Amino acid sequence: MSDIILVLLLLVAAYYLQRSSNRAKQGAKKEKAADWLQVKNIDADGLITTEDDRFLLMLEVQPVSFALKSPVEQKMIWLAFRDCINMIPHPTRYKSESHPYDLEDYFQDVKARAVELDDLANTDYVEELHDMFKSMIELNQIQDRKYYVFLETDSRFLSELAADVSNPVIHDLLKRNKQNQQSVYDMDTIRQELMNSLRIIQASYHNVGIWTYAMRREEVIQYFDKTTNREIAGVLPLEEMLLRTAARGEPVQSFGKTLYEGAS
Repeated sequence: MSDIILVLLLLVAAYYLQRSSNRAKQGAKKEKAADWLQVKNIDADGLITTEDDRFLLMLEVQPVSFALKSPVEQKMIWLAFRDCINMIPHPTRYKSESHPYDLEDYFQDVKARAVELDDLANTDYVEELHDMFKSMIELNQIQDRKYYVFLETDSRFLSELAADVSNPVIHDLLKRNKQNQQSVYDMDTIRQELMNSLRIIQASYHNVGIWTYAMRREEVIQYFDKTTNREIAGVLPLEEMLLRTAARGEPVQSFGKTLYEGAS
């Protein structure tokens, strides 16, 4: 009888332990992009420095309709993607986002041509088409997808790289970076390494008809303004955002969870 009671007590204890564990898992906060990418500085060429001393470059990838490609083209795309991953020696992140379909730039160009020709009727027609398409997009929630590649490196990668370098000059340079990583980084080496990987991706993708665009400082800030800082994106224009992200050495201004060097 005592054995049965002991077994029942163990089962009850196991049940409550499992229940507590499940609650803890449910209550745990999921990692978001803003948690792993807290930006400290963005250089003119788009090189991102994070608060935990990681360095990144971003590329925007022009979407292609994979279903419209022939089997041979699909195979070539997969092979290019695989070879690209194998050639890049440091971490990469791929991000896909949905956005409302945006035809604003197109209609602005058409309207500018109509104004240049002083064609009032055509200008009114363009405005009418703009309103019609805008309503259609909002009503049907038509979305476009955008794709981004994050190329990332940090002191850990540089220290691992030093162990595999046979050139004694480069080996000593990378080893010195590891020893002084808390204060000084060889930004030229970091920038060159990321740029090499960027060129690998662009060459591999362009060979199969997929176009990529290296994102410079303004494009990177605009990306974070629209994604990481959704709480202020609707009330703070991009122009003001750019003014608040000033040169290095000025006080840090925080927008949401993303940090920039800028004026207060």
